[in-house]
Amino acid sequence: MATAQTTPVYQPRVVIVQFAAGTGIAGGAAQTGLQTFDRMAVPYSVHRIERVFPFLDNVMPTPETARNLDALRRTYYVRYRANDGPKDVANTLGAARGVVYAEPVIINRVHGTEALYPTEPNDALYSRQTYLSRLRLTEAWDEVKGEDGTPPVVIAIVDGGGEWRHEDLLANVWANPGEVANNGLDDDANGFIDDVHGVNLANEDPTNNDPAGLAQTPGSALHGTMVAGVASAVTDNGTGVAGAAWNAELMHVNAGCSQDDGAICF
Repeated sequence: MATAQTTPVYQPRVVIVQFAAGTGIAGGAAQTGLQTFDRMAVPYSVHRIERVFPFLDNVMPTPETARNLDALRRTYYVRYRANDGPKDVANTLGAARGVVYAEPVIINRVHGTEALYPTEPNDALYSRQTYLSRLRLTEAWDEVKGEDGTPPVVIAIVDGGGEWRHEDLLANVWANPGEVANNGLDDDANGFIDDVHGVNLANEDPTNNDPAGLAQTPGSALHGTMVAGVASAVTDNGTGVAGAAWNAELMHVNAGCSQDDGAICF
């Protein structure tokens, strides 16, 4: 059984420092231009200061996010060569004038006999799904997967329909336990007839709730299928992609526009 780490482990020779508003530091510089900070950093042989989130320069702020974006843009990795522990270095540099906070970089690992390394499924296209590792989902899978739990996790895919019979989705498709397939009745009295695997709001036929995409809107159907795959394609089955939720059940809701491919009407 895998167990979570309890004692913090820090990345050596680096700390994260957020500087006060108005501070600008050239990428890769060894000094900040802040007299007190630079003096206090000398014993640690600081050799490189670089932003933690450089990609935020491409993000347009809104009134709600402007303050946080500004703070994140002033957050830097400070790399040093001395052997001093990151926690001690952070405590010292955090006291310098012009510093909002300083902290070590915690390394999060899963320890135990089952999972010393992140789970990597055998799905054929997994190597192309770089977002999974960036989101650290491979580590999360060592703790929990969507198949765990009673009742099972169900994800509603509200989109332009989807090919729920797809070989990489079918085993994870939700089935309504209160509905009898293809009998033309609303068995569970929820207002939908034959809603066995979801509902279809786009086909203008209340008796047909097959949630698959419509023939006249293939773009919407393709999008719904892709979103379902990202959410919970069957994982570790040697086929297609890995789903983020591993094996959570998929309830398809076709909310597309019947005559407008690529649009949602409901």
